[in-house]
Parts: sequence; structure tokens; C-alpha cells
Amino acid sequence: MADGRKEPKSKYTLDRGLPGAFEGETVTRRRFMTMTVHGAGAVAVSAFALPALGFAAGSALFDRPPVEWEAIGAEGDRERAEAIWAAGAAAVGHGSGPELEAAKAAARAGAAGAARALRAAAPAR
Repeated sequence: MADGRKEPKSKYTLDRGLPGAFEGETVTRRRFMTMTVHGAGAVAVSAFALPALGFAAGSALFDRPPVEWEAIGAEGDRERAEAIWAAGAAAVGHGSGPELEAAKAAARAGAAGAARALRAAAPAR
């Protein structure tokens, strides 16, 4: 061996004189804990990285169905659309009542006075 170079330590714990060592044992407590922490770190990284990779690669690998927009509400009837909006906002803020439910049913059926009934059923603010 070259001068100044130390003899490497034996990998066996018995040769190193560690307390509690037995013949053929190669894992020290420090090495065991180091491997445990590295394993826990690998599990933590996998728990984050695998879903992130799946999300990133999923949109590139798999076909998504085309988005289909569907018109809802009172298309072409501005007065009824505004009445539906006001009644919906009132129902969210103040709760629904029997008058509002009847007015909504009339609006769904397309009754002529539905917009007026919705405005009357929604409390004014």
C-alpha cells in the first residue's frame, strides 16, 4: 500500500470490536438507521413524484373526450334570464320558500308570467 494511506476498516462488526456484535454481522446501528431514513425519504419522494408524473404525462399520453358546452337558462329571453338570476341569488342568500319553488316550476315549464313570478318570489334587497 502507498505511504500515508490507512488500512480500510473491516465491514464486519465483530472485527471492529463493536459491543453486541456477532460473527458475520455487517450492519451497525448507525448504518441501519441511515438505511431506514433513506428508505423513508424514498417513500416520501415517491408519494409526491409519482402522482405528479402521472398528472403531467397523463394528458400527453391519453386522449380526452372533446368538451361539449350546453346552453342552460333562458337563452334569448333577457327578462326571464335576469329574473332567474335574481331568484337564484335570493335563494342562496335567504333560502328557498314555497312561492319561489312554484315560480321556478313555472319558469321550467315556460309559463308566460314566470319572470314576474320569480321576481315577486325573490325578496328585494
